[in-house]
Order: sequence, then structure tokens, then C-alpha cells
Amino acid sequence: MQLVEVEPARVKTAIRQSSRLALLLAIAVGLWLFLWFGPTAVRQARWMAESREVLPAVQASLIADQRFGELRAFVSTGCSVVVFGTIRSEEDEQALHDALRAIAFPHGLVLLARIE
Repeated sequence: MQLVEVEPARVKTAIRQSSRLALLLAIAVGLWLFLWFGPTAVRQARWMAESREVLPAVQASLIADQRFGELRAFVSTGCSVVVFGTIRSEEDEQALHDALRAIAFPHGLVLLARIE
């Protein structure tokens, strides 16, 4: 078996290249994680889509009871489901809470119901 002598400059260059590759890979993974989980438009769009998935159930609950005929629901830019409008009494408000309690809201519920 014959030993081959490696030049020290080539070893240093190979180490530098692998260090650069590891650094670039770490930066790319960090940017991807930030875009996906950080406070970005990508995360907001994902969360709004999750909230839109429960919107049909909310609207069905509102349509099912005539007392809630003047209430509307939408997904806000804060990613929560917003129910707004007017209701006739505090008992109706409690009934609304009871009707919506069965729904799991991924990013919250904002209820803006005015009692007339």
C-alpha cells in the first residue's frame, strides 16, 4: 500500500468549502422557518385559511336560528373569526354563545353583537 501525501492547501480549501456549504444550508433553513412560522404574510395567509375552514359551520349556526338573522361572520386580518350585527336581548346573546361553543376556532372568535 502506498501513502499519498496531500497538500495542506487543498485540505484547508476543502474545509472552507464544506463550512460555506453548511453555513448556506443553515441560512436557507433559517429563512424557510422564518417565512413559515415567523410574523410574515405566509403565516398570516396560512392562519386565515385555517380560520376560513370553520366559517361555514359558523354561518350554518347563524342561519339555523332566526334570532341570529342579522348577524354576519367573516375572517379578519388578525386571523380570528368575527361575528357582528345586532341581536334583541341578552338571552339571545347567551344562546349565540351556546351555539358557537361547539365550534373549535383555531385562532379565536371576536363577537361584536349589539343588543337592541
